Amino acid sequence: MTVIRKLHYGLWANERRHFAVLTGLSGSGKTLLARSYGKAILREAGGSSRHLSIVPVQPGWYDPSALLGYVNPLQGNSYIRTPFLEFLISASEALDRPFTVVLDEMNLSRPEQYLSPILSAMETGEPLTLHREGESFDGVPSDIRYPSNLAIIGTVNMDETTHGISDKVLDRAFTIEFWDVELKAYPRWGTRSYSKEHEDEVRLLLTDLMMSLRPARLHFGWRVVDDVLDYMDRALADNGALDPAVVLDDVVYAKVLPKLRGDDAPRFREALRKSEEVLGKHRLNNCVSKVKELSEDLESTGSARFWR
Repeated sequence: MTVIRKLHYGLWANERRHFAVLTGLSGSGKTLLARSYGKAILREAGGSSRHLSIVPVQPGWYDPSALLGYVNPLQGNSYIRTPFLEFLISASEALDRPFTVVLDEMNLSRPEQYLSPILSAMETGEPLTLHREGESFDGVPSDIRYPSNLAIIGTVNMDETTHGISDKVLDRAFTIEFWDVELKAYPRWGTRSYSKEHEDEVRLLLTDLMMSLRPARLHFGWRVVDDVLDYMDRALADNGALDPAVVLDDVVYAKVLPKLRGDDAPRFREALRKSEEVLGKHRLNNCVSKVKELSEDLESTGSARFWR
């Protein structure tokens, strides 16, 4: 079953809770998939771009006002609207059309806090209360019934800058995980200006590195592949006399090695050992030296980080 079908079935399996969470490897295309899904649904239903909204979640969203807005405390006759609120109202006024909102990087803040009334409305079918200033205030209704045609897709990365996802959220969502990246399926092979020989060398290196780092979940997504290939393209076009191995050494050092971090564990040790072998085979000498440093740090301190 394709990922897009999994997403579709998961979103619409429940009568009210049209909510999915896409998690996994950074740069694996989670946001692109969510956006593509929303566009595909719109085309099928004859909708327009106003039926799809991308909301970048910000750190410090501690309550629902970041999504649902609030009465202006400085100007008591006005309501601070948000793009999500406008989208929600539009969805409630066109129940015959699907609306899709993507909460990008949704766990930069705690979803159970800023989504709290929305999660409750999904579960109970009760209206969302927006304010208590009468039936309507500054054009905003006092409450709004959660629209059954609204699908929410949240993208999630798990690292030191993000929060975990609570059961309150997970119980209402359908979760799809992205960890496997097939380099052979990368769609932009053969689109750069340098030779096929050079590109094949890069492809082999990235494939070997992916296999070395995958068991420790330190591998990379297509965003990194894009940057590596674009760097090679620009550098070799500007100076054809450069040794491609030196250029590759520079860009892998800058784009892949900073992801290497972890505490002493068999999988991490093995990932460093295999990576050093791969980098040495491809003559990436600066990268080899850095990975050796990380291995020494792991041996002496019990942990290793690119940033020392």
